[in-house]
Amino acid sequence: MPYFEINDCGYANDIIFLTYSHEGIETIPNWITCFSILHELDLSNNFLTSISSSSSLSKFTMLRELDLNNNRISNIDDNCNGFSNQLKTLRISNNQLTSLSFLSRFTNLELLSVTSNNIHTISDHAFSGLTNLKTIYASSNFLSSIPTSIGSCISLQCINIEYQHITQLPASAFKRLTSLVRLSMQDNDLYSLPSEISGCTNLKIIGLNSNNISSIPDSICQLTKLTDLELGGNKLETLPSNIGNLSNLSTFQLIRNNLKNLPESFGYFNKIERLDLDENNLTWIPSTFGNLTNLDYLSLSGNKLTSIPEEIGNLTKLRHLFVQENKLSSVPSSLGSLSKLEFINVSHNKIDSIPAYWFLGMTSLEGINVSHNKIEHFPHTIILTRTLRWFRSFLFDNTNENKRIFTVIPTTITKKIKTAMTKTTVITATTQISGFYRLYDGRYSRFPSLKDISARNVLIKLFGRKERERRGGK
Repeated sequence: MPYFEINDCGYANDIIFLTYSHEGIETIPNWITCFSILHELDLSNNFLTSISSSSSLSKFTMLRELDLNNNRISNIDDNCNGFSNQLKTLRISNNQLTSLSFLSRFTNLELLSVTSNNIHTISDHAFSGLTNLKTIYASSNFLSSIPTSIGSCISLQCINIEYQHITQLPASAFKRLTSLVRLSMQDNDLYSLPSEISGCTNLKIIGLNSNNISSIPDSICQLTKLTDLELGGNKLETLPSNIGNLSNLSTFQLIRNNLKNLPESFGYFNKIERLDLDENNLTWIPSTFGNLTNLDYLSLSGNKLTSIPEEIGNLTKLRHLFVQENKLSSVPSSLGSLSKLEFINVSHNKIDSIPAYWFLGMTSLEGINVSHNKIEHFPHTIILTRTLRWFRSFLFDNTNENKRIFTVIPTTITKKIKTAMTKTTVITATTQISGFYRLYDGRYSRFPSLKDISARNVLIKLFGRKERERRGGK
């Protein structure tokens, strides 16, 4: 049954909103034309196959929003008139479109959604004249390029063209997109960024994960409004020396690249809150990291680090620190100054001792993983950490000898920990209680202290996905 709204007059010819979705229609019924002043029309989730110039839609000269999502539309007539004049929102995702040649007629269009179609190419003039277009959603198609006419969309604020085969961006076009705020193009085949991207002076979010980018231009450092930069899963070996000019950056993702070192200017990210540098080839990090005083989340796992600078103790807002799978032989005692630290993973290194001072200052610590190191003695000051919920040492794996060392944390100390801490799950060589398994079966409601980061992600990061799978976790 159709759903509609009428204006204050209450007459049938005053209907301005009509929903006729999930009705199984293959063509647009003629009776719809009775509602001549429709502003919004929802025909989603039907079996429509095409929109011709002679269809009923041509009668709606005041139509503002049209929803054709989840149909079987393969063609929209290039000569569509009438409804195209005032249309501002066109949603036609999850259809079978192969072309966008009809677009240039929608001169007042502000939002276009054509995600999940069969579009392989976009004609050179498809975006010509669309000066009011603000948002493009075109992910999950088969595009290999973007037409230069996109530069005509001078009001464009958001481009989302993910999961394609695009190899490069039209340099001259991006120079004109001065209103662009968000660029999302992850899972493409981009091998570089044009230096002209600096013309997008209002850019705040760039998402370019999982491409083939081997270098980024120095000009990107001129985008001083940038808050989120995602470059994970690329082929970067170096970063611009003045990357620190991005002073408003709050999230920087660089996982799975080939970075060997970081520029000293990293210390200029005075607003950064999350920094992901997993799975690179880093052998050291600059002491200027100590200037990142707003950092909340730092992950350096899967690198070749041999040391961590003592200046890391300056990161007083840090809550999550992951440095597993490196070549660390020691850890800085200054970590004990991090009173807000909640989770730390230093497993799979070559660490032979943990500073006793750690547990005097880590007053918020909830989880720690020190397994697969060379630790033979663990500081008894851990009993002072009353917030600890998850402790994993697997101390019998910590030395090169294949034996268990029960004296590292005596049973008496373990009992004190268990009784001193409210709702604590302690994992040691002598105590492997069932609570460990419950960390991975989806029942996380008993751990309310987990804040903005999901329990599953934190615990996988803390204990490791392989260990979860080995124990039969989901």
